[in-house]
Amino acid sequence: MTKYLDCSAVIEGEEVRLAIVNRHESDSFVVAIHFGPRCELGNSKVKVHEIWSKDLGDRNGFEETKVKTAESEVELKEGGMYSVKEHSFQGA
Repeated sequence: MTKYLDCSAVIEGEEVRLAIVNRHESDSFVVAIHFGPRCELGNSKVKVHEIWSKDLGDRNGFEETKVKTAESEVELKEGGMYSVKEHSFQGA
């Protein structure tokens, strides 16, 4: 799994922003998000910004927009577990 996922995090004021890239063509992954021993996520709600399309070969052009951005709010499962879609970029 680790050769397909790239993660980066920054602190901005009171927020931690996390970017995850899944480079695998067809597999999604469930990952545990941990920031250190003093940071408890528990069952936290997280705002997610995602760039994804069902078909890896989709492209945007002047006539059509196939690769779209979506914003949602998800609740992390126990232990900070989060599902990362195949061939996607997700920021939280």
